[in-house]
Amino acid sequence: MYNGPARLISAEGANVANIFLLFAFLCIVANFVFSTANLMVADGPNWGSKVCSAARSFCENPQQLLYAAVALGCLWLLMKFVSAVRY
Repeated sequence: MYNGPARLISAEGANVANIFLLFAFLCIVANFVFSTANLMVADGPNWGSKVCSAARSFCENPQQLLYAAVALGCLWLLMKFVSAVRY
């Protein structure tokens, strides 16, 4: 029994889902970097002040990146669930 196209679609869906998971992980890392930079701004001119001057909104509200990470993680779970049920 040949089911080549179905297997190809399943593999493509898995790759896209893994990209969502990668972006969620990157958002978590960025949240840590911006939170740390925000804490270091008060110490004077250092790498934290440079980061926060370049991306002020993320330094002031690093939780926005966590919201994005949670949303991407939910999309990853949904895509994994749909691909498991579908094939």
